[in-house]
Amino acid sequence: MDDALAACAAEQGDAPAALAHSLAALARVGEQRARLPTEQWSGAFGAAQARLHARALAHALTLGDDRAALTVAEAAKTQSFSARLGTRPAVWSRRRPLPER
Repeated sequence: MDDALAACAAEQGDAPAALAHSLAALARVGEQRARLPTEQWSGAFGAAQARLHARALAHALTLGDDRAALTVAEAAKTQSFSARLGTRPAVWSRRRPLPER
């Protein structure tokens, strides 16, 4: 749902709302993925997270928010690295604010 809202906001030219909805979508998928019993079960969520990371990064870059872009890129890199190690990364939390500019 949040991803669809992000797409709508982006279509309307509202980059801040698009980024906020993209980050909320990442948080929701991360929270659901963390509840799955094994990494193998959560593999399908990895593809969804990769798409969400790409969209969130695009929204951050469109907005010119370098800190948000870096935060999203680092989260994507952590997710990819953790998947290769077979471990689980910390859940992306929309309650954890981005660093101040």
